[in-house]
Amino acid sequence: MTRVGSVLDRLAGRPYRLVAMTRHRFLPSLGFAALLLAAAAGAQPLGEAPSATPSGPPILTVLSNPPNVSLSLSGPAEVYGRTPMDLPSSVVGRFSVLAEGGGVAKTQGVFAFNARGAAPYCLSEPPGMSAGLLIRSLNYPGVPAMTVKRSLRGAPMTVAETGAIVEALRAHLRYRDRLDEPGTLSGVRAIEERRVRNAWIIYGASVWGVSAIDYWIRPRFTVQEATPTRLSLVIPTLDRQEVVTRSLIIPGAGQEFANHSTRGALWLAGVLAAGAGYTAAEASVHHKRADIAYNQILADSSGPGDQLRYLREIEVLRSDVKSAQDLRRGFAYGALAIYAANIVDALVLSIGPPAAKTPPRVSATFPIGPGGAGFALTYRY
Repeated sequence: MTRVGSVLDRLAGRPYRLVAMTRHRFLPSLGFAALLLAAAAGAQPLGEAPSATPSGPPILTVLSNPPNVSLSLSGPAEVYGRTPMDLPSSVVGRFSVLAEGGGVAKTQGVFAFNARGAAPYCLSEPPGMSAGLLIRSLNYPGVPAMTVKRSLRGAPMTVAETGAIVEALRAHLRYRDRLDEPGTLSGVRAIEERRVRNAWIIYGASVWGVSAIDYWIRPRFTVQEATPTRLSLVIPTLDRQEVVTRSLIIPGAGQEFANHSTRGALWLAGVLAAGAGYTAAEASVHHKRADIAYNQILADSSGPGDQLRYLREIEVLRSDVKSAQDLRRGFAYGALAIYAANIVDALVLSIGPPAAKTPPRVSATFPIGPGGAGFALTYRY
């Protein structure tokens, strides 16, 4: 009985020992496996970088020297503000930038703004002579000024050049007709028509030169820094010596530089009109001289009765020639007087900062950006 009891006791305690043995052997392995599963669940897949918090495009800030200048950007969108100025992300593409106010000359340039992350760059000519500047300045007179939003200044040059071309063509056609006619008289008239043609060609060439020089000396941006986040521009400041020097070079250029566009255009138009009057009076002198030569030939080949009539006609024509010469002299003095008055005006005009352009109270734009087209309604209050 005693042996049977001890066997039973052993059998009864074996499950306990089995459980204890299992616990001691397998629990550490189970814990290690649980740690591996947790690490695998939180790990990134192989070959993939850890995800980062998405950030917006970098802000492009426009700075100016001097600061606090009014800027207007015109292109796929319309943007107004004062420097320093943060541009919205919709400013992408080709934009015309106009700076004014703050004691600076009204300056215009064209810039290309790429998608954020790329630096903007200037498409118009920098200050100083360059091949591109020379080529653009030789465009039809007045057109270079109109392309940079100076239509008031470009219009007189365009009108003057067109008139000179028309008159030169008319004189040339008359000159060719006289060459085809027989006789000494036709040769005399041909010579006078050639002089008229040449006078208008000289006037037209002068207007073309004025247009080119006027475009050379217009205010321009200097790009001091251009990065994906900063665009720093140097804008010409107003200076009395600069105003007078420009008016000495081209009538009204100093007034235009000092932001008096209307006065500058009037001075330029006055000098161009006086020059056209001088050339027209010169043409009249040549035509009257041709008529004198014509009547002189007729008087030499006619009888006593007709000769007296032709001689009287010659006296009248000589008086007309003197009147045309006096008119020509008057236009020359007038051009010099207008030019001198333009310089005096440049010496005394106000060169303070003009009133900045006020953007419209309500404006709508249709910006086109990398994400497509959009619509924006702006209300200023």
